[in-house]
Amino acid sequence: QGAGLVSKAPVLRLEKFAITTEGSMLDLEVEPGDIYALIGTAGCGKSTFLETVAGEERPACGTVYLTGDALLAEYGDGRTRQTPLGMAKSISKRMSRDRIAFTLSALGLWDDREQQIGKLPPSMIVACDLIPLLASDCELLLIDGHLDYLDPWTLDTTLEAMFQLAEEGTSLLIGTQRPDLAERLGNLIVLHEGQVKFAGPTEELVKGLEPSELVMEADDLSTVQSMVQPFALNIRTRGRKLYIQAEDGQQVAARLLTHGYGRVKSVVVREPSVEEALLRLL
Repeated sequence: QGAGLVSKAPVLRLEKFAITTEGSMLDLEVEPGDIYALIGTAGCGKSTFLETVAGEERPACGTVYLTGDALLAEYGDGRTRQTPLGMAKSISKRMSRDRIAFTLSALGLWDDREQQIGKLPPSMIVACDLIPLLASDCELLLIDGHLDYLDPWTLDTTLEAMFQLAEEGTSLLIGTQRPDLAERLGNLIVLHEGQVKFAGPTEELVKGLEPSELVMEADDLSTVQSMVQPFALNIRTRGRKLYIQAEDGQQVAARLLTHGYGRVKSVVVREPSVEEALLRLL
């Protein structure tokens, strides 16, 4: 593992894959360094999906091909007397001090590295469950909702560490119920009742489901309205502003500013959020 990766073979390949016998099947290749958010409503099948990829369950349909080792984060009961530092050292006798410091610092555990895990607050106990992943050399890391429990500061440093691992070639599948977190990860697998509803880059989901909204201020709304009529899905007025829904908001905005010079005062493009796209999809 490292920045000088030679092989570009997929770390994970799913062929005609499904965790239920109903619905469509998924074909997906996860390349070294890819990060996917696995998202959906509670009970949608995220845990089953991850356990199946890890080899702990059999798929209902299709085949899982792994070209390296996969590691699935577990949830501990928090009753251990072990310390975060002791846990990190016990995982691998060959782990360097720098790697231990990197792991514990990223998870917000460095200052409490000598504290018994059982005496830590719940969010830090969950962070301890991620020590084996950040300390491992596995090619594919699987996380089942743990990041949802971290405080915003620990989440930021943990993601930074994961992005660093991805740059070195580690791939990650991260189960979450947070659209804002999924948006930061860049790629999505959306589940609903065990079925994959979407798999691919986040921007494709947003672009495919929701039009952009433009808020335009102009001196002569009637003239400008006639200009955008051919490109707009919906137009409404409020005071001196036009609210326009369009498939490609950036392109329409550029056209308005070019051809409406002197009449158009301002155009603001509001792209739909990942959360809005997910709510519409599910």
